[in-house]
Amino acid sequence: MQRKAGLFLALSCTVALLLIGTVPAHAQSSPSHSLISQKIDETARVTLAGNTRPEVTIAHDLGPVSDTLQMSHMYLQMKMSPQQEKDRDAFVTRLHDPSAAEYHKWLSLAEIEERFGSSPEDLNTVSQWLESHGFTVNVVYRANGVIDFSGPASAIREAFHTEIHNLDVKGVHHIANIRDPQIPAALASAVHGVISMNDFRPHTNLVN
Repeated sequence: MQRKAGLFLALSCTVALLLIGTVPAHAQSSPSHSLISQKIDETARVTLAGNTRPEVTIAHDLGPVSDTLQMSHMYLQMKMSPQQEKDRDAFVTRLHDPSAAEYHKWLSLAEIEERFGSSPEDLNTVSQWLESHGFTVNVVYRANGVIDFSGPASAIREAFHTEIHNLDVKGVHHIANIRDPQIPAALASAVHGVISMNDFRPHTNLVN
């Protein structure tokens, strides 16, 4: 669960800097903060730990979904470089410090992308890898380091070496990946994890 908590923290910290705006990765020309340096080898893989729902158990498992089932709007979260993470945390602190020169001096979309976003090269490399396995890249959020992609369950099995199964959780039907996804080791330096490889959604605690 620590890995999953870190994945959502990475998203929320960046969203704290910017809540709107999307720019395709190919629209940027400067190669800043690139983390991918190796050629992709599909036989050398690493596991993205903490990317499986706790509800996925043998008792709940009803078997695999159809290969043709379309999984829409999955989110692949990219990593920041260690220096970017350090700079981001310090900047967020200064934004809320009345004594700091940068107090409430919000950055533009372009500034956030340049300082804290994934490099266009890394985003393009990962996007092309997803497309090579039959996924559609819907949009790239460079400022947040998120790639929104969709595709059939068969592509998830081929690309991520996991399967999407039907689940019965307390009488409610769900679908989810049954084990942590894998990616080529060459991408591990730039990829944090995958969100929404399932249909579980947050529930409100409000009572009408």
